[in-house]
Amino acid sequence: MFDTIGDIDISVTWCKANDICHTMNGYLTSIENESEMNAITEYLKTNLLNAPPWWVPGNDLASEGNYVWANTGTPMNYSPWTDGQPDNSKRSENCVHVWLYDHEYKMNDWGCRREDWHLDLVNVLYIFLINDDDN
Repeated sequence: MFDTIGDIDISVTWCKANDICHTMNGYLTSIENESEMNAITEYLKTNLLNAPPWWVPGNDLASEGNYVWANTGTPMNYSPWTDGQPDNSKRSENCVHVWLYDHEYKMNDWGCRREDWHLDLVNVLYIFLINDDDN
């Protein structure tokens, strides 16, 4: 179900994470529905306990509060936000990451220029979720 390309263990901004994936002919992974989120979280629970947060291509850079996937421009219709999120704290949180919060992986808005989150999950970031009809 997952295609991995190896690990890159660095802290990067949201833009840099996008750039790194593009240089490898890929993109940050959109999580379009509950099934995809469940597949990713099951993979993490099985293979990477306490995985660090990772960037996804969601953002509201063009219009505050209207989150879209950067790689497609489509609205984020599925977004399992952490309770109270998105909150645009200090009016500077416009990009989305997934993190382990209260024993569940959830989405959170975060500052696009912060380098707090790792790209060592590039094998998850660069996951290509194979559609069921491709199996």
